[in-house]
Amino acid sequence: MTTRRCLNCGDTMQSFLRLTDDERAHVATRVHAEDVDKYRRCGNGTCLRVQNYFNWDQGFDLPPSFR
Repeated sequence: MTTRRCLNCGDTMQSFLRLTDDERAHVATRVHAEDVDKYRRCGNGTCLRVQNYFNWDQGFDLPPSFR
């Protein structure tokens, strides 16, 4: 688990977790296949933000079905 800025959580520091298989599959539809492992999901429990581990402003929200 790593701590990074989360734009969805008021630009506060949050724990970011490795993606589950379902999350990885969705992220693979949005970024290049070789970049999927660089993405993590906000771990606050309600946030849907997925962002690049190395660049916090490169990210997007998962669909509501991932809640």
